[in-house]
Amino acid sequence: TYTTQPGQLNYIWTVPGVSGADYTITGGGIGTSSNTVTLQWLTPGNKTVTVNYTTGCAGLFAASNTTTVSITPNLAGLVIPSTGVSCAGSGTPITVNAGSLADGTYIVTYDLTGANSATGNTVSTAFTSGTGNFTTATLSTPGATTISIASISTITGCSTTASVTKTFTVNPLPAAIGGAGTVCPAST
Repeated sequence: TYTTQPGQLNYIWTVPGVSGADYTITGGGIGTSSNTVTLQWLTPGNKTVTVNYTTGCAGLFAASNTTTVSITPNLAGLVIPSTGVSCAGSGTPITVNAGSLADGTYIVTYDLTGANSATGNTVSTAFTSGTGNFTTATLSTPGATTISIASISTITGCSTTASVTKTFTVNPLPAAIGGAGTVCPAST
């Protein structure tokens, strides 16, 4: 919401972009009698709204306010196509594809259920051409584990919820072999 001094006439608002394509007016207005306007931004970027008025004590300069509009992650087609080999005592490599996601660094929030359980895990992940790779938290228990992507957020906090899962197997570490600690030549 952008507001200037009430009680004036001939307000002159300047809003960047095209109404309906770059922004929508959800309250007030940009007419000559409105001292307030509420905008819903539809495109990302720096948006500078200015206002002045020409009656009464006219402003020498237009007042302005700049708002930075971040993108909301587009998760259309989100899938987890593969996981890497998983061994107890380490994390599992995860690949996430969201073909419509813009290149950049995002925060992936995920949960683990099954043999290994943890909720609200977050990892900063670089996505290029819609694909990001990360490694889960350390998994200590062998067995079937399911990863569920809960959301993907921009660094500035714009978030899109998700609901995609993939089950993988956490393999046990090789067991130690037993045997005699000391032997003599030609003995077993």
